[in-house]
Amino acid sequence: MKLVSFLLILSLLFGCDREKSIQEVTKTDLLTSSEWKKDYYVDSYYYNNILENQIKDETNKGVEAIKFNVDLTVNYLNPALIDKVNGNWNFDNNETIVKTNLTKFGFIFFASQKINVLDENSLMFELEHRAIVSFNPNGTEKISILVRKLYFTH
Repeated sequence: MKLVSFLLILSLLFGCDREKSIQEVTKTDLLTSSEWKKDYYVDSYYYNNILENQIKDETNKGVEAIKFNVDLTVNYLNPALIDKVNGNWNFDNNETIVKTNLTKFGFIFFASQKINVLDENSLMFELEHRAIVSFNPNGTEKISILVRKLYFTH
């Protein structure tokens, strides 16, 4: 009987500790865990919803980087910009969008990016640009869409 009571007490103690040690990892935890280095990006060009061209670019692979901090500041390093760009970030749309105010030379970097992948090792943003390219004589418009997917790793 004493052995059963002892084992019951041990299981309660260790069971409670195990439950307390398991914490849900949030998107903020994942995003701010460390610096994200650019792996590559893919530009997909659509005209009237038909994929016309796709380009993969690995320029600045492992050198271009972005760091999201818990205090909602963000640092962006791109060799073409000479020095770091600093700003602020926040989530939007139920943590599916990351917005920043990173500005340099009048350009805003990562202004509003949709998060497609975010886990311990991978981050993938998607940005879509839409434009009306031309009007046909019959009044129909030709829509041009650029979808850029940016892939980052630790």
